[in-house]
Amino acid sequence: MDGGEKETLAVLFMAAGKSRSCMISGIDATEEAISAVAAREMVQTVKQDAAGEAESAYRLVEQAQEGNRRPEDVSVPFLSVTKDKVSKFYK
Repeated sequence: MDGGEKETLAVLFMAAGKSRSCMISGIDATEEAISAVAAREMVQTVKQDAAGEAESAYRLVEQAQEGNRRPEDVSVPFLSVTKDKVSKFYK
């Protein structure tokens, strides 16, 4: 199951009325999740930085090609889309 499918399950969980008893968060910032955040039915969704992931992967490959057998750990930031930021993504 990919991230989008998991986030869709979160939205379905919310639609089943379970969101009143727990906070729901998702990954991938799908349209359904962004709409749910805007409607305050989910507390957040995470938008991953595809360009940042690609750049980090490229740096790791460069390090390996230079003979670095133990490249640096890489942390790629993501954007938490919450009610305060959802207007930037909501259509």
